[in-house]
Amino acid sequence: MNLAGRIGRGGGLALLSLACLAGQPVLASAQYCAEAEALAPQIEDARQLLIARNAAAALELLREAESSITTSCGRYWQVVLSARALLAQDDVPGAISEMDAGIANAAGSNDQVAALKNERTRLKLTAQRDKLAKDRKTKRLVKVSVEEAQALDFAEFKNGIFDYESAARANSVLGRLGKLLVLAATDDSIQAHESMIQNRDWAGLARYAIRDGKAGQTLDIHYFYLATAASGLGLDDAARIYAQRSTGGTNVVPCARGQYAGERFRSACGSYSMPQAARQLLTNLELAAERRAEEEREGERIAMEQKRLAEEAKGKAALQRRRQQEAEAQQSARLESLKNRYSEDVVQAILARKIVLGMDPSAVKEAAGSPLRTEELGGAEMWYYQERRVVFNDGLVSFIEEL
Repeated sequence: MNLAGRIGRGGGLALLSLACLAGQPVLASAQYCAEAEALAPQIEDARQLLIARNAAAALELLREAESSITTSCGRYWQVVLSARALLAQDDVPGAISEMDAGIANAAGSNDQVAALKNERTRLKLTAQRDKLAKDRKTKRLVKVSVEEAQALDFAEFKNGIFDYESAARANSVLGRLGKLLVLAATDDSIQAHESMIQNRDWAGLARYAIRDGKAGQTLDIHYFYLATAASGLGLDDAARIYAQRSTGGTNVVPCARGQYAGERFRSACGSYSMPQAARQLLTNLELAAERRAEEEREGERIAMEQKRLAEEAKGKAALQRRRQQEAEAQQSARLESLKNRYSEDVVQAILARKIVLGMDPSAVKEAAGSPLRTEELGGAEMWYYQERRVVFNDGLVSFIEEL
């Protein structure tokens, strides 16, 4: 059965695959690959097969080509396309496993690894939504479905991939109960959002904004609240995405035009001027990102300098150890040589740099070095050092005089 036939059985998950593969490019090669033209030809052939909705043939080709793909870019695409081929065949566990293996064995750039993780996150959350939809068909309790849906919404929010339109289309759990569970854009709703901002209840703000935006019209202020919550939680990448959407987009209603609140259209912007507040938030986020990037660069510079100093100190310590080892080896060799030539008493005197009676000239030189001058007198040989005179008779020290 072709992919179109499987859509009838697989529901939203297969439909998502088709949209990714046929309706738009999977990903731009140049975005992740420095040399896209170096990709193995099988990669492009497999991509075309997927676009033509022949997932089985694409997967078979990718499996055959796996051993011949040598570039990190090629391996990245082999993982992505294989996972999507498995997804198109409704094999969600296999697709997720493919992504996990690709991440574990990634040898490419950080962008490639990040893209794989993002793909995997989308895949898992979409699979959970698909399961939730199937569970609803089996008459599961609505309360459980609502809680699971809200957990999925919050997980998508944290990953920067939540949008109201997709959430409403993929998950209509609230249904008729929606108006009982959330507030419309009344004064109470506006005050609730702004109270959470003042109290820095970022998680609560995110959950409230998600529910509020799904209950009625999706306003730019809802994405602004999501951006504010994400920023407060330290999810800056997600915050920038939502802030960008809050400046205007498809199916996003300006809050200044209001939301029906029972009697008439009214402003739902609260104390904020939109889209100026959203643009200012986006500017602040971008400036903060630049500061963090600069701090990271400075941190890297400091870390590199510390590493250089540590390596330098390590090199000096190694040189000192080597010199010490050489000195000890020389001393050991000298001691062995002395023991082979002199008695134990003479050896100990040499090591103490002392001259004793009975030493021959070579032993004296070992102990005190060469004399400053020498002279002969009446058959005796005399060596003069700075502080003593050594007299030899018959080649041995017979007298030592301190000067």
